[in-house]
Amino acid sequence: MMLFGHLGLTGFAAQRLLSDVTIGWQEFAKLAFCAMLPDLIDKPLYVLGLAPVNSSRIWGHTLLWSLTFCLFCWRFWSSLWPWALATPAHLILDRMWSHPRTLFWPVLGNRFDGILPMDLSHFQFLKFLKWRWEQSPFSLVFDTIAEVAGVVLLTLLLKKIGIIQKKEKGTDK
Repeated sequence: MMLFGHLGLTGFAAQRLLSDVTIGWQEFAKLAFCAMLPDLIDKPLYVLGLAPVNSSRIWGHTLLWSLTFCLFCWRFWSSLWPWALATPAHLILDRMWSHPRTLFWPVLGNRFDGILPMDLSHFQFLKFLKWRWEQSPFSLVFDTIAEVAGVVLLTLLLKKIGIIQKKEKGTDK
């Protein structure tokens, strides 16, 4: 899943589950940080060539990291605690159960599942989409629907908290 799916779907879930908490821009920033944290850890490592496998889902996408981060926030960083739950939600939205060696690292060994079909330096987007369709059409369809839903839900959330404001008729604002 990509940016909008993670932010929109996680934001929607937080809005429903934390109905007693008012989500303002500061809370949204914490939520966005936690929702994207596995990718903020793993993607740079992959792009810099520091990933041990041909995948951008490594240490940040493990249950060990996710639970450690949640426990750390619960114990030592209380202002981030409820939003830290967006980190394991990221693993659910990425369907990490289909990559058990990565999800349960190091319990199932000290290796990660390779996910990407080719080296990023030779990446051709259309070939990748074709490959994904051939490997798992459900996955590609799910990700596309999640991204569209994420855009819609994220827009609604940002309007609700006042980051996006509706333009009034007859004004230049």
